[in-house]
Amino acid sequence: MATFVNTDDFKSGPLRVAFNNLSEQYLQGVIDATERTMMSAVLGAELSKLMTADYDPLTGFSEQRFADIFAPFEIDHEKELVVSDGIKQMLMLMIYFEYVRYQPFQNRETGNTTATNENSVQTSGIGSGLYLRYNESVNNAHSIQWFIRENADIYPEYNGQCLHKTSWV
Repeated sequence: MATFVNTDDFKSGPLRVAFNNLSEQYLQGVIDATERTMMSAVLGAELSKLMTADYDPLTGFSEQRFADIFAPFEIDHEKELVVSDGIKQMLMLMIYFEYVRYQPFQNRETGNTTATNENSVQTSGIGSGLYLRYNESVNNAHSIQWFIRENADIYPEYNGQCLHKTSWV
């Protein structure tokens, strides 16, 4: 079960996704899997487990070091601005990408199919801004990782992996 993100987070706003009582379980599965893998990729397995264990939904984090990387931040660094919209937003962007990119496809006995609509045409991943959401998530991850590396003495368990942006070209 995911710790930071739930299906209600996708009911409104710019990351709103279409789901109903039949597809909500699938969305929850994507949330659970993506949150776990992204947290481990960005922070490393050990730091991810420590952060998740320290979180209480009612009171937040007991350790300030986790609150510092969970919350959004903007830091001036050597004539550059390092910006993170926070770990929850990073996770939501990646979950949105993972959920929406497979949404038009249904797996049937005859293979993968797509629905035919009378009054609409499916847009491409490029047209939907899907890859932009992925890259926004990667930008957030890079900022969080930069902050951790700048404060390495506070995060000795850090072992994050380098995430790469994607392009439709």
